[in-house]
Amino acid sequence: MSSITLKSYPLENISQNIFLRDLFSNEGLYINNQRQLFKNYQEDCITFGWRTSLINEVEQLFNALKNEKTCTKEENSLYIHQHSRDTSKKLIDQFPNDIIVPEIGADDNGSVTFDWYLRKNYIFSISVNKSMVIYAAILGSYKPKGEFILEENIPSDFLSIFKDYFSK
Repeated sequence: MSSITLKSYPLENISQNIFLRDLFSNEGLYINNQRQLFKNYQEDCITFGWRTSLINEVEQLFNALKNEKTCTKEENSLYIHQHSRDTSKKLIDQFPNDIIVPEIGADDNGSVTFDWYLRKNYIFSISVNKSMVIYAAILGSYKPKGEFILEENIPSDFLSIFKDYFSK
């Protein structure tokens, strides 16, 4: 069985320019590379996990409200338009990887809503109505709002709200 050894360098002789490959054997480098690959895989699993969870939550809400509207036949009951559901799934796929997971809901106009309550005066709300994404935030004294049609990519000003305020 081979062992992993740290080549002996006196600490005072180690300069800033020595890399891992200079300190570890080939086996050690292989194990370090595998560890890093596993770490990246593990982070991807966590990322995909919350996305899948949010998409499933939208789907469950869509089905629950669809069944309720069919059963009650009330005009004012909540529902989610199918196109709003589909657009919401596309939007979730484009959310940054490290966001705080939002609360999901529905409006009586068929929209899917996403709400983040970070703390007092730090709130972000998104409403997805068919292909239109409408958002508003209270971020201290800064109160951005806007709307866009989700086609290819999320607009950068919208994305910056996540990165600046609602990332982990």
